Amino acid sequence: MELAKSGSNTASKRWTLIAMILASGIVFLDGTVVNVALPSIDRELNAGLSGLQWIVDGYALTLSAFLILGGAIGDQYGRRRTMLGGLAGFGIASAACGLVTGPEWLVLARLVQGIAGAFLVPGSLAVITAVFNDNSEEQGKAIGTWAGWSGITTVIGPLLGGWLVDNLSWRWIFFINVPFVAVTFWLILSRVPETSDRKAGRKLDWMGAVLAVIGLGGTIFGLIEGPVAGWNQTGIVLALVIGVLALIAFVIVEFRVPDPMMPPRLFRIRNFTGVNLATFGVYFALAGMSFFVTIYVQSIMGYPAFFAGLAFFPISVIMLLFSSRAGRLAGKYGGRIFMTV
Repeated sequence: MELAKSGSNTASKRWTLIAMILASGIVFLDGTVVNVALPSIDRELNAGLSGLQWIVDGYALTLSAFLILGGAIGDQYGRRRTMLGGLAGFGIASAACGLVTGPEWLVLARLVQGIAGAFLVPGSLAVITAVFNDNSEEQGKAIGTWAGWSGITTVIGPLLGGWLVDNLSWRWIFFINVPFVAVTFWLILSRVPETSDRKAGRKLDWMGAVLAVIGLGGTIFGLIEGPVAGWNQTGIVLALVIGVLALIAFVIVEFRVPDPMMPPRLFRIRNFTGVNLATFGVYFALAGMSFFVTIYVQSIMGYPAFFAGLAFFPISVIMLLFSSRAGRLAGKYGGRIFMTV
């Protein structure tokens, strides 16, 4: 593991943690903040149900499809450098979201946002792991703090978005990203050490990267559009078939290439597989609940956008109070019991 600059002192570690929380938090925030703005977006842009779905799901589609590639590029060419590029792209795409004049352009800008976000999330956790590498308890607390604050943004998103929609405009849920991106860019540039995971002679697994993007993209596209367009539609069936075949090919390639971007041997480690499955379940539940409850309390219960977001405030408080504590205890005693609870 390469660490180009010293991150051993407490102040440096603290600033690194803050920068990584901001970087990943912006990505998670934009996954939920748009939910409370959908009725306003529809009224102004006449997006329709399909357009609204793609405004939300297009972001998740590209974020998921490019996530592994973003992490691999960061490991190979430097995580700080990769995250700075992702932040620049995210800021530009956010400004474009706020300036669009039609639903098609908003969907396109959201797709770009997702791609840029994929270069931020895996790098942020990898940087924390590299910088807080001299004490397992301290590392566990740092990861818990990062996870807690990053997760909080998925719940704060509807609250902030609701206030902006009610008092300004839905466009401000995207404009507000720009100053946050600028501050985070400066923090990473000035305070965060460069880290990577380069090995002699190692090359980026481009074949695996392409297959991962096609596999995840095709599968997610089919799953999103299937319930709307119909599962028997040729385009949906084709997308699912191509996606599944690409994912199968991805697994085969990862077993055969000398430097796989996702080494299959990792899944032989029970703790690695278990932690990933548990994390998937937690964030799937949190994000899914946020989407549906936000729409329900506005469309069925008649809440204004701000109060729709306020419904999630108790979750934010609980995560804020206990995430770092649970992370510290997990670093000291092991994470199994805490993840199970």
